[in-house]
Amino acid sequence: MGGDQSKDARAANGNINPFAAVLGLTPEQIGEMQLCSCYRPSDLGMTHLLRQSGQYAQQFNNDYKREILQKFMPFMAQVKDGKLEKYSPEELYENFRNIIIQAHCYGANDLPILSQVFKEAMTSLGYSQKEQKNALR
Repeated sequence: MGGDQSKDARAANGNINPFAAVLGLTPEQIGEMQLCSCYRPSDLGMTHLLRQSGQYAQQFNNDYKREILQKFMPFMAQVKDGKLEKYSPEELYENFRNIIIQAHCYGANDLPILSQVFKEAMTSLGYSQKEQKNALR
């Protein structure tokens, strides 16, 4: 999740380089990872627009939540016969254990949004509260 200066997915993905260096990851290991970048411009830079239109702010947040959902849904459900089907609890837990979320700068402010999107999606897929809690811990 990129910071306030991330203007596009490429810039947000660029934030992986210092993170990878800290973890000691090689370029080959990074190449094997599935990278999902979520970013949005800082609300601070658009304060006047947000104040002028509450509807715009709501649409902005809804679009961002949709972007997160599109990128992370494969960790929560699979498509079978054209329908979304939830994983077994064990598969869900394994999928979530393999997610590393790197939040940079302003992106850290969006972690509660990420959690909310995950919870809403898992609820709609039929996961129990206990399964959600176990997946998100």
